[in-house]
Amino acid sequence: MIETALEITSIILIAVGVFFFIVGLIGLIRLPDVFTRLHATTKCDTLGVGAILLGLIIYQGFDITAIKLFMIIFFVYLTNPTAAQIISKGGYISGVNPCEITNYSKCSKQTITKKTQQNQKTDRTDENDRKSHMKDYGEES
Repeated sequence: MIETALEITSIILIAVGVFFFIVGLIGLIRLPDVFTRLHATTKCDTLGVGAILLGLIIYQGFDITAIKLFMIIFFVYLTNPTAAQIISKGGYISGVNPCEITNYSKCSKQTITKKTQQNQKTDRTDENDRKSHMKDYGEES
């Protein structure tokens, strides 16, 4: 009886994961610009992978393989949204324009560029401080 319940739960989770993958695919095809497509595919892929792997964990049973699958889920949940954020920010800075119906008024390219330039100035200042410190103490780089 318990095996049947675990198998049904596993099948339901795998079906939910496949559903999220299909929704992400539809979002990739139907949405108007890069940013909304990236959002749809990232969210759906993250949830889809989580549900499918959780279904596999339940089906497999709790052993060393389950721990490895949990680690995969953790890293996918950690890296997928982060990578999407970096890709969309890079596209926005490099001039990829969102469609007209998308409202990006809260974040201007000037603000992002200004913060990037400030970070670069800070990096140059840190490098100059390091060089002057090495010069003061007679160290060679």
